[in-house]
Amino acid sequence: PATSDKVADAYVQFVLGHHLDETDQEDAAVAAYKRALELDPMAADIPAELAGLYLRLNKVQEATTTAEQALKIAPANREANRVLGTIDAALSESASDSGRGSRASGSSDENLAKALHHFDLAMAGTAAETDPNVRATLSRLYVRSGAYAKAIPLLVDLVNQEPGWQDGPMMLAEAYAGAGRVPDGIALLEERATDDPRLLPALA
Repeated sequence: PATSDKVADAYVQFVLGHHLDETDQEDAAVAAYKRALELDPMAADIPAELAGLYLRLNKVQEATTTAEQALKIAPANREANRVLGTIDAALSESASDSGRGSRASGSSDENLAKALHHFDLAMAGTAAETDPNVRATLSRLYVRSGAYAKAIPLLVDLVNQEPGWQDGPMMLAEAYAGAGRVPDGIALLEERATDDPRLLPALA
């Protein structure tokens, strides 16, 4: 276990990493997070935040490895699960489009299942406060997997909260139809089509 002095020093480096990341000094931020992890290797938030930074830098392999390191310490860590959910969701969509490929040579369905698992953990108990982009991705995954009942409440909130999200009403209408709630889908499209004519073919 890290000594109290090392834990304190690790926290300083962790906060420094945040500051450097926020001021677009990514390389220095990575170095600070790595120093923090060396000082306190059992603090899951450190590799989780580093994984998030790697993901923003489009360093997918590093993000994956670091997020998995965080989950070995704390399996329910929200940020690490968000990172892996995002990666698996992208791989699932890519595999679905190309018919092949995955993080572990699995299928699109396997990556989809992993993504759902990680996002469920990332949002556990805090769905309303979660980043809208994460909720939108999870909604899309629910629709793809046929879990329409789970997708609908997320999409209803997102469509109301994010009026500029053009794909939202169409996805919600698809979820309504999949759940057998066609009248709700029609009512939604009738309401929204006045502002977005692209919805008229789906309504028809």
